Amino acid sequence: MTDARSHALPSIRLRLLGTVPYTDALTRMREWTAARQAARKAALAGGAPPAATPAIVPGTGEASLRRDWPDLAEAATAGDEIWLMQHPPVFTLGMNSQPEHLLNAGDIPVVPTERGGQITYHGPGQIMAYLMLDLRARRLGIRTLVERIEDALIDCLSQYGITAFRQEGAPGIYVLPGQNGPVQPADGAAQWPAGTVTPPVSGPHHVHARHARPAAGVAKIASIGLKTSHGFSYHGLALNGQMDLSPFHRINPCGFRNLQMTDIHRQAALSQDLDLDALALALGKALAAAIEG
Repeated sequence: MTDARSHALPSIRLRLLGTVPYTDALTRMREWTAARQAARKAALAGGAPPAATPAIVPGTGEASLRRDWPDLAEAATAGDEIWLMQHPPVFTLGMNSQPEHLLNAGDIPVVPTERGGQITYHGPGQIMAYLMLDLRARRLGIRTLVERIEDALIDCLSQYGITAFRQEGAPGIYVLPGQNGPVQPADGAAQWPAGTVTPPVSGPHHVHARHARPAAGVAKIASIGLKTSHGFSYHGLALNGQMDLSPFHRINPCGFRNLQMTDIHRQAALSQDLDLDALALALGKALAAAIEG
């Protein structure tokens, strides 16, 4: 029997990049995506699909791991990658951002971007995952991609003993602060907050209606903001690991006033510092597995 993987796209390469200034990452994402677009256009003009450098050892099905900064000379022949990193403190503005949601930037820089969503904060202790994917080659729509990202986040958080969930109309991943499951009233019937899409999700994945406020009593632990251009994705998601959450009080996170934010260290009540490299790797593997379906 022929291994079905021999006909599949190469597995997704992970790059674990440490701490990178946000504007450096943003510039390289744009350049990398533009180079891949140009390579595909040139290849199609010549009557052949663009070649992609395999990101795995054939037959292993395992994502390779690199720690070097993405070299633009590789972009034209690169397969899909996930870039994992942290940033120094920065506020970023999505395409839907409103000026009134930036309350007091103080000494933290503010960077406009072309990603979806509204204003958010990135800083040390938060893992960023940038999805440098050829969605057209994968025949993957943006709605399905968001669902798979959410699945991966829920799976990654479960590895830390955290039960996380979607909120209808409010993209991202949420938890109940201080507990890792639904409220259990006296009659024993589990009660999740209104609008919760409870884990695990069975059957067809839920797709959000957009722009609804999360239910009272929940806290956000991960945010999603993507950009697609001519069949390629970039930007991605942020997972709060162990971080100073106070800068979130300077904004209305994701456009919601008084939205509570949390992180893995608080939610899991860890007694020791979180291994952020291990978290980045766990997140990258969960994303690669979910995206490949």
